[in-house]
Amino acid sequence: MFIKKHISVKKIIFSKEQTTIDENRYDNKESFFNKLKLLPRFEVKYGQLQLIKGEFKQKGVDVLMSLDIVEKTFTNQVPHVIIVAGDADFIPAIRKAKEYGAIVHLFCAKNEVNREILYEVDEVHNLSLTYV
Repeated sequence: MFIKKHISVKKIIFSKEQTTIDENRYDNKESFFNKLKLLPRFEVKYGQLQLIKGEFKQKGVDVLMSLDIVEKTFTNQVPHVIIVAGDADFIPAIRKAKEYGAIVHLFCAKNEVNREILYEVDEVHNLSLTYV
């Protein structure tokens, strides 16, 4: 037997003091993303914001990107896939993209990349400050 209880919530307040540094970082990121959006054949995907250890992080972006990679290579919309990341979350999508005939390029910082992904891609490009 379940007993339902009704709870009335009047207001929930979450406060994190925002600093000028936070505002500048956000503005710089948004400016960068807006410039990327202007590039031809370029998409910017946003995930869901989650509060993790006191900081907001975007979650789910890897899944959205993996779905796009598989869909666009399966339908032959793109012959090359460029991934700018370093984690192994993309390995299943990379395998499918290659199975569908795409050439997969990985741009990553050589000290911040999962070794497993290096064995899966066709080409690895060292991402350094000269690219940024």
